[in-house]
Parts: sequence; C-alpha cells; structure tokens
Amino acid sequence: MLPGGPFGALLVLAAGLLILVSAARAAGPQVLYASFNADGSMRLSLGDGSSAGVIPPGPYTVIVNNNTPDDNFGPTHDVHLFGPGVDYSSVLTQEEETQAVWTVTFQPNSAYTFQDDYRPALIHIAFRTSAAGTASSGSTSVTGPAPTTGKSVTTNTDVAGSAVLPARGVLRGTVTASGALSLAYKGQAVTRLKPGKYKVTVEDESSKNGFRVQRLHARPIQITDPVFVGTRSVNIALTTGQWWYFPLGGKRSGFIVAS
Repeated sequence: MLPGGPFGALLVLAAGLLILVSAARAAGPQVLYASFNADGSMRLSLGDGSSAGVIPPGPYTVIVNNNTPDDNFGPTHDVHLFGPGVDYSSVLTQEEETQAVWTVTFQPNSAYTFQDDYRPALIHIAFRTSAAGTASSGSTSVTGPAPTTGKSVTTNTDVAGSAVLPARGVLRGTVTASGALSLAYKGQAVTRLKPGKYKVTVEDESSKNGFRVQRLHARPIQITDPVFVGTRSVNIALTTGQWWYFPLGGKRSGFIVAS
C-alpha cells in the first residue's frame, strides 16, 4: 500500500506527470539561431546564446534573423540551409520578411551550410553534427571562398524525371532598367508551354530587381540576382504544373506547363 494514503497517491501521480512532461520537453526540437552581422558575416548560436560548432543531430527549430540595418552587404538576403536531408531557403528583407522559421532534422555525423545565395562566395557558415551527445562551441563565421558543397540558385538542378524531357529551345527574359519583367518563347509572350528542357536567357538592365522562376510548391530558381546587370543563362526542366516568373519581392506573372 502506498504510504500516506490518498495524499501519498497524489504525490506519486504528480511525480509521474512531472517525469512525463520533462521527457516530452527533452524530446522536443532544440532551437538554432542564425543572424547576419553588420560586416556581412553570419553567426550561428544555440538557444542559450552559445556559439554552435558541433551540434547534436535531431529535430531543431531554426530561426533566421535579418536584423542588421547597417549591413554593408545589402539589406536583402536569400538565406539557404542545406546538407544531408535538409534544403530550406527564404528571402529576407529589412522592411517586410525579416525572419524565417524552419523545422528541420539534422542527420548524425553530417556537414551543413548556411549561406546567402545572392553572395555565396562571400557570406556562408559551415557546421557539423555529432554522432550523439551535446553541442560544442566554435562555429566559424566566414567571409571568403565558399565551401565546395555550396550551391548557388543561379545554376539549375534538374527535377526528377527531367532526363526524359525533350529539349524545347530558348526562353528569353528581360528586366528593364525600371524593373519590368517579361518572358518570351519564339517571339511570343509566355502564357503556356509544353514540358521540356529550356535554356532561359535573361538580359537584366536593373541593379535592384533580378529574375526568378518558380514552380508551384517548389524552391525558386534564381536567374539573376538584384545586384547583377548583364546577361545570364540557366538550363531549366519545366515540368507540368503552374509556374511563375517574378522579381525579388515583386509581382508574379504566371504561366502553365502542360502537354
């Protein structure tokens, strides 16, 4: 019989509930913060504020802040976190979208990279996960050559099944000096295309807008960034569905890809 009668039973029940709550909290995601420094570098830290170099694997809530109004590397960042089983990105400004929140699961014994896809060679930070255990400090905030695992969205990664898509030719995009975008195929404005592989060539005269292409529910493909002026080409596999082209933070123009 439990000591203390009904009162003792209540104490045991309360202790059990406390253990369950503690276990649930322990099983919940940890927090990882990423932010931009005024000199253009990035900082990665854990929920307690300590710098993270090697962190335990598992689920995390990742919070990215663009809170440096005196950032010498520009007020807008295309933050990108990638590595085994992880590929997240968001465009952050200092007026509207100032924060990104992702729920990710890091694999054990793996390398991951945060970078600004607008400036991947300048702004990135690399970190690792351990096999298990607790986090250790010492992440490196870098402004220098990007790691070899880094990817810029100005180069396209073909989607699954693109190997069987036929080559369709060239899509010609323009960004005027005033920031207006257009996209044409064989001299006609694009409203509907057949599935296939296209070479998208963009002539960009604006130093603040850029040109992006995106399929519904997919990650945007950046042809030119807001600071680029000139001509750039990217090979893109356009699969069936709804697509858009648009400038950074601007109005979207849609087109359909269908057989």
